Amino acid sequence: MSDHGRLRVAKLRTICERSLGFGQANVDAESPLVDGAARAAGAHVAVLVGRPTRRSLGPALMWAAKETASSDHGGAGLSRLDLVLDPSLPVGSSAQAERDHADSSDYAALPAGAAENADHTVFGLPPDDHREVGGHLARIGRLFVPDVRVWLVDGAEVVEVDAVAPPAMVPSPWDQAPDLVELLSDAGLELAGEPGTILGEVAGLEVARITMVDGRAHLDIGVGRFDQELSAVAQSDLPRRQALQRAADLVRLTRTPDNGAHPMTRLARERWLRAELIARPGLVGASALNAEPGLWLRDGLRSVAPAAASGTDQQGSPLVVVCSAGVDTDLVPAALELAEAIDPDARLVLALPGADVLVGTERVAALARRPPRIVGLTPPWGSFTTRR
Repeated sequence: MSDHGRLRVAKLRTICERSLGFGQANVDAESPLVDGAARAAGAHVAVLVGRPTRRSLGPALMWAAKETASSDHGGAGLSRLDLVLDPSLPVGSSAQAERDHADSSDYAALPAGAAENADHTVFGLPPDDHREVGGHLARIGRLFVPDVRVWLVDGAEVVEVDAVAPPAMVPSPWDQAPDLVELLSDAGLELAGEPGTILGEVAGLEVARITMVDGRAHLDIGVGRFDQELSAVAQSDLPRRQALQRAADLVRLTRTPDNGAHPMTRLARERWLRAELIARPGLVGASALNAEPGLWLRDGLRSVAPAAASGTDQQGSPLVVVCSAGVDTDLVPAALELAEAIDPDARLVLALPGADVLVGTERVAALARRPPRIVGLTPPWGSFTTRR
């Protein structure tokens, strides 16, 4: 264990004993994490996080569920999780985590704030307002059966953070850009609303976006934001419809199972899986599905965020499907938050490539007040898989 690892474990031990009523007696496990530490005593777990983000809850629950798993039902033993946010905490690197943990299958080697290669955004929340981040984590924690409490280290004090209301969603400009929406639809693109934006996609990959600029609808064409900026110059002499068709055809030719190793097939795979399910809803027991906005706007094609769709099952009952690909340690909390925003009464399904249905995800799903059904599917990009 590194010096930083020992320091993080020692700090969590002190916080537990002084502020959480969680003494040294009967402690079953203590462990450093990449950006914090974790401690378990029976059904009570505390996790210290040094890089708090909106996605810090899932990895903490995953560690807690594994440590408290009973022989007959994974994770059923967890009764309380204290998530302690300490932005001043010295944190380590993934390389150091590998030295601290011989077995990375328990996800201790993954940052507690994000998936392994997730972007460095704060997922829609102010980067320095750790109390607000904690308030959102406390709200998401209410979607689980265990008592999830969120704490913030503020100097020498450790204060509990109350849950806050969900952030306001910026609407997509559907009514403000009907002509551009029709143009994308005529090109055969999949239409997906996102906060303040409408995306035109091919197999889940963005080839066009509509945004509002100074009160007017604006169309950018190209594969992702950076290609759109280049295309605005390189294809400025092309009619808009022709430029759009060229971008769409390029993706259609490349984003196929036969090109599974091509870089273009590795991007936005969760959205590709969603596009497949919208076209073939019966794969998850749905009769019809439509794309739903995410909770934050991704800042690039490599940004990872679960992709949601809503509709009805084959009995006519409301259904929300959340798609993911690869290892996302915060998938279950993110999916529950999405479902709560879309339709809190709908049944929730998590759709993943079969190879990505992990025991850790199943354990955390079992802790939800309304456990989602997890469906493993053959992915539309074929057998070639790149782990995050």
